[in-house]
Amino acid sequence: ILDASVPSIKGALHRGRATLRRRADAAGETLAVHSNSALPLAPEQAVLLHRYVSLFNARDFDALRAILAEDVRLELVGMTEKSGAEEVGGYFSNYERLASVRMDLGVVDRRVALLVRDDPREDPAYCAFVRFRGERISAIRDYRYAREVFAEAEWREGIDDESAEDESSADETTRRDDSLRRGGS
Repeated sequence: ILDASVPSIKGALHRGRATLRRRADAAGETLAVHSNSALPLAPEQAVLLHRYVSLFNARDFDALRAILAEDVRLELVGMTEKSGAEEVGGYFSNYERLASVRMDLGVVDRRVALLVRDDPREDPAYCAFVRFRGERISAIRDYRYAREVFAEAEWREGIDDESAEDESSADETTRRDDSLRRGGS
């Protein structure tokens, strides 16, 4: 449809986001201040996501494989797609070999996400999204191989279990995150 390569499109998006940030900075505004508020999440979904993170960090990948739906879909963005519990179950084998990788819940572009750290002492390097049908994992979208997407996203750690966060705290978090992405401290 477009006469452009994926890298050139990604480059254009990167330049566009940088321009928007510069314009917001020049106007004394904070870009996407309200992006820290996650879209509503059903309490059952929050429980399932907390369970997923707990099992992942406990390295209990057999338990995660056990809750895959038979028709589960996996997208390793920029790398491959897989479907079916057996084929997707191998996905966790890769993480079994990466002992230092840890996950936490957070918000990425207003969506509850899994923030993934290559080293628990560092900021998240990328994110993943998990969907459930009932208590089974129905879809996983992992950005391990498309980290540039996360680098351009608005994110924060933690989710609003109560769906109520102090606005000044959200504003401060966004400013801090924006500063970090631009190399500030």
